[in-house]
Amino acid sequence: MKRIRLTEGDLRRIVHESINRLLTESDGGLWDAIDMELGQVGDVRISRFYSDDDNITVAVNRVIGGDGKRVVVGIMKKFGYEYYDAGGNGEYVMMTFNKVG
Repeated sequence: MKRIRLTEGDLRRIVHESINRLLTESDGGLWDAIDMELGQVGDVRISRFYSDDDNITVAVNRVIGGDGKRVVVGIMKKFGYEYYDAGGNGEYVMMTFNKVG
């Protein structure tokens, strides 16, 4: 039996890579993870009808305001998406994000 030594950093990297792989490979896993974080801001969620892997549209309730929208941009940046455009749709602002790279 061969012994393998791992540092704490190695173990953290392996766990991080495994979680990211699970989130991106499972049906809706990445979007579900993003939705969970967006939901903490308030009435914010991915508009799955208008989204695909390269472009995600996020519906943000207008009552959230500018600070909430900045938090949404930060969350999307964390997941590898950059702000592209926004438009109105009734009580929601539809913010579009493009995948970086």
